[in-house]
Amino acid sequence: MKPSTIAITAVTIVAAVVLYVLFTREPDGRDVQQQPPAAGGTETVVPGEAPAPVETAAPGESPEPLQPAPSKTPAGSIDAAREAYDGGWLGERTRSLAQLKERYGPWMEYQAIIWATPPGGDQGTAYLSRYPELGLNCGMAYRGGSPKPFYDAGLNAYHENVFRSPYFFLKSRSKRPEGEYRAWSEIHDEYMAARDRKDLLERKPSLNDPEMWKLQEDFIRNESVGPFAGMARKPVAVNLRDEPSVTTSANPFDYDFSPVGLDAFREWLKDKYGTVEALNSEWETDFAGWADVTPFTTEEIRAREYRRVDSAGTMKLAPWADHREFNDVTFAVVTEKFVKYTQGIIPGAYVGLEGLQMPHAFGGYDYWKLIRAMNWAEPYDIRCSREITRSFNPHIPVVATGFETDGDKLATKLWYLALMGDRGIIIWPYDGNMNDRVINTKSPGYEITAIGSEVGRALRSLRSGAADLVATADQQVSPIAIYYSQASIRADWMLETREDGSTWLKRYSSYESKHNQKARAREALGKLLEDVGYQYNYVSYEQVARGELVNAGYKLLLAPRLHALSSKEAGEVRRFVENGGTLITDIYPGIMNENCTSADTGLRGVLGLPAAGKLLWKNRPESVDLPLGDAGTVKLNTFREPGAAYKETSFGKGKAIVTGADLFYAYESERLTASGGKIREYMTAVIRQAGIPDHGISVEQDGQGRPAAVETHFYRGVNCDIVGLNRNPVYLITEELKDLADKTGVAGPVRVTVKLPYAAYIYDAGRKGLLGRGTSAEVEIRPELPAVLALLPYEVTGIDARLAPVQGGIHVTGVIKTAEPVEKWALHALTLSVMQGGKELPLGALFAENGSFDGTVTVPLGITRGRKDFVLRDAASMKELCSTGELR
Repeated sequence: MKPSTIAITAVTIVAAVVLYVLFTREPDGRDVQQQPPAAGGTETVVPGEAPAPVETAAPGESPEPLQPAPSKTPAGSIDAAREAYDGGWLGERTRSLAQLKERYGPWMEYQAIIWATPPGGDQGTAYLSRYPELGLNCGMAYRGGSPKPFYDAGLNAYHENVFRSPYFFLKSRSKRPEGEYRAWSEIHDEYMAARDRKDLLERKPSLNDPEMWKLQEDFIRNESVGPFAGMARKPVAVNLRDEPSVTTSANPFDYDFSPVGLDAFREWLKDKYGTVEALNSEWETDFAGWADVTPFTTEEIRAREYRRVDSAGTMKLAPWADHREFNDVTFAVVTEKFVKYTQGIIPGAYVGLEGLQMPHAFGGYDYWKLIRAMNWAEPYDIRCSREITRSFNPHIPVVATGFETDGDKLATKLWYLALMGDRGIIIWPYDGNMNDRVINTKSPGYEITAIGSEVGRALRSLRSGAADLVATADQQVSPIAIYYSQASIRADWMLETREDGSTWLKRYSSYESKHNQKARAREALGKLLEDVGYQYNYVSYEQVARGELVNAGYKLLLAPRLHALSSKEAGEVRRFVENGGTLITDIYPGIMNENCTSADTGLRGVLGLPAAGKLLWKNRPESVDLPLGDAGTVKLNTFREPGAAYKETSFGKGKAIVTGADLFYAYESERLTASGGKIREYMTAVIRQAGIPDHGISVEQDGQGRPAAVETHFYRGVNCDIVGLNRNPVYLITEELKDLADKTGVAGPVRVTVKLPYAAYIYDAGRKGLLGRGTSAEVEIRPELPAVLALLPYEVTGIDARLAPVQGGIHVTGVIKTAEPVEKWALHALTLSVMQGGKELPLGALFAENGSFDGTVTVPLGITRGRKDFVLRDAASMKELCSTGELR
């Protein structure tokens, strides 16, 4: 989606720093204060002229900080109720603004970026001057390009694709830019016709090659990142490589059979098995020594094991599965290696990967290993990759890519992701022919196109302050875990793809995102939990093995298609159920060990099932009548395990449930039907029976109960809780350049009554402000602008602020005004905007702690001279202060 063949133009831009004389006035227009220029004055710079580099604020005094009214009253009933409220949540609570700054750095403010490199010279100045209207506040410095033009233009910048191609990127259908490697498509097509040619499976370059590590280190230090590391400003992030993979995306291919790759694999196997004899026993091979050990290709393991399953009803996939695991390990280890290396050049930098695929058997996409190797990431929102990222590395800044051309569709997706914690967006501006469809680069003035206007409308919405307010709090989840088993992902892929025959090599990522059964079941299960009002965590195989199910306090474990797990994992699942937990799984549970070899791990005993007998895999959905307790029987078109039936088993203090059919897979198509309603009724009953407390937040439509496809988020912050409510679509995301709209019929706004767990001042952040004080409110949940309800212990009556020009921006100091003195302040997110061309253009964010704020907002290139209206607004209360001044 971001081809390496794009011609990268050198960026050389000289931008202007603009200064202001501002007159503040109240929202009703009444002038209350005139702020003179700072003592000594500052040079006025005309846009387009080159000022000297700005290292510090201009001479002159900043306004004296305003102080909030002193605290006189003790904590009120709202404070006490908030502190007493529990709700059964799992999660941290934000404690201070300093904690957030340490966590997010520049990502405290939502970063809106475009994946484009401006032209050089005056053309670049004209191009960048369009950024404010588009809602952009960050630019892209492509491999080796300088971020200075963006800094000069008053923007942030990030480094893109700092690896020397093609180390992590084999996607292009043309030869590598350096010319020393063949094109991926050539190798792939040759292997399609000659499956015995293992020379085609030698990954070039190998991720295990120390010489390639050195080449990449030198490139990063000397060409792509190092030359700009000494600049006064730092990039907001460094992306090692876009759409990285061991193969191409998550396409199936048996990398890496290179000599250096096989040597590293054998060393890894020695640590795992200890002796060749132990390996031969698990693999069912007869290697004489470690030097002889060679993994099976996918073609080889399919030939051996499909015959075995037909004759014996068992499978031994270890000679293939171990190689897949090793490649996952390699991808994560090398990623972490270069993340740390880059941070050695820019200390404290946010470094990661962009364009991550969904969890998969190929490509290196074991999310438990990979996502924790970085502290910044852009995972494509494919089949729960975002929810998994949130679970495994919850506090890293995460961004998305926006391909939509309609403003409402783009805003719908971005708000949906912002409520999961996304801190930014990278806009993809090109059509299928690589023409910029956002800015008309062929026009003399680089006019914004009609599509660009739609993009700008969406991005200005995301930068309006409510998304930044959400980032001031920690998301909470109920004690519900979804089992993330990479071994089961491998096993399921091998079972699912049997029907493909020799065409398995064509099972490309876009096809997998639509048709992979386990991936669909995974996402549908997440939607089911969200539809009944609960949030959850994914818990990895490693977390399960070390006892986190019991130790973290989970009460319900959902394990879709948990085919393969270790005996240690099974033992911890047993302990979880014995201690009172509830387990739900579906088809073929516990039939293999962690190496994808048929074995009795002990899980089936917990489920009240006999040890796995003959594996009779059925790969076609069929009509199933599935009993769901008091909800009744539902007729579903789904996959079932031959001979299995719905079964509940008491075990210790807990309960284990096996459905015998893939209930979760079916929910995606049944979501908006009567059967979908029965499934939700059943899941609600299971959650209650598992001992999960009612968290006290309910959503009702016209007294008829909770509407379908509404998601509830709950966040705990500093003396403030936040409830987020959004429409909850299923995006069938592929690698095609087109609008990624919801395909499941979830459309339009709904008006609901929200009941809250304690009385508070309820604010509709970013929209209407104060809704009243109490325990309920009526709100409209719009797809393109969700409800973000801030529960404050006090009433905000306004903002008092002073603004003054400094070199490069405006210094703002002020306080939040309240109806009465406050004992415990919440964190507030504010935005400063300017009116231009009939639009309110966001300039930057400020955060108030203990009732006051003090900071400088940069004014970017593109804000024209003349008399301007400025708006300072508190995102929660929507109270604002207007300022008018002359921009010189």
